[in-house]
Amino acid sequence: MLTVVLLFVAAVSAVSDDENFEPSQEVQILLSLASKFRTAENDFTQGRPNSAYFPFVKSRKENEKIKRINSTSINSEDYMMKITEQLKTWRGFEEIDSAVALTYANLMFETFYNLSPELRTSFLQSSMSADDLQKLPLSWQYLLPHQFYDDLELDGAGFAELVNSSPGNTAMLYKIAMVLRDEAVDMRDAYMNNLNLPDQYREDMGYILGYRWGIESEADSNYEYTMSTLLHLPSDVVMGINNATFDNLNIADKLEDTSMWGLASPQSKVAWFTKFEGRKGWREVAGTPHHMVRHGHLLSGAPLEKLRELKGNKEIETSLLAEVLDNTEMNPLRVQELWEALADVDREKSFI
Repeated sequence: MLTVVLLFVAAVSAVSDDENFEPSQEVQILLSLASKFRTAENDFTQGRPNSAYFPFVKSRKENEKIKRINSTSINSEDYMMKITEQLKTWRGFEEIDSAVALTYANLMFETFYNLSPELRTSFLQSSMSADDLQKLPLSWQYLLPHQFYDDLELDGAGFAELVNSSPGNTAMLYKIAMVLRDEAVDMRDAYMNNLNLPDQYREDMGYILGYRWGIESEADSNYEYTMSTLLHLPSDVVMGINNATFDNLNIADKLEDTSMWGLASPQSKVAWFTKFEGRKGWREVAGTPHHMVRHGHLLSGAPLEKLRELKGNKEIETSLLAEVLDNTEMNPLRVQELWEALADVDREKSFI
């Protein structure tokens, strides 16, 4: 929808310079949306108004400013035409011109006129309530500039209810997370606390927490992020978690959950082992029988040279290592190193 708005707004703006010009309702819709889009912040890691990148000539200048690799070729007309042709051939995207955009614009207007008169008025006046927003098509709810949501005066729980009302709509989950990214921690905590989020969407939430909310330095958060969510944080974000946040989120205790640990990817296991050992030390992973019982499963993310230290260790019964092997999925190379550390009797029992 916003692509259509941006394509038409230049023409509309040119015509509106005429002092005798009286905009139609369609033009009002396009102008209103385009204006809000330009002043709204994007969802980049460092949010900036969309007007910093639109029209696209500004994006080209931004490429030069940040000295983007191959910025000269990326900004060229030939490169643009090449990418457009590839998208048409391999992705089925048709080239967008005013004629094609008009088709989509007409579809948008048709949808608009199917709304109730009251809803059309509140939309044009940008004075929509939460109930009004939920009456819009789902695609509109996601694509609307964030100003429509800023004026709702909802608390974190209220925004969570918007997401919960559309189960499986990850676009809305992401949209509201972007609206709240710069809000106070307690408001974001309330949002997280009231979400009914299926496990299969934890990775999406981990991406948001890691790359948009900056959880790695959120030492003042009171929200008890579940380990199933934390395990889906990107690995580089895990490594960036500072000591205060590590302690505040009770990560050491949460990492005791072996059922959740099994959901982690191999990369995540390596990142979390490295972070845990860096904060708590090797002893709290496998230094004593007590710690082996609590955190022995973290060995599935340990470097091979650390695992070799377990061979001949007199402080750990190798039966505990055998339990880790039996109950923890890990890379075959790590299995081999732990196997080498087992006593003969424990090796025999492992075959029974």
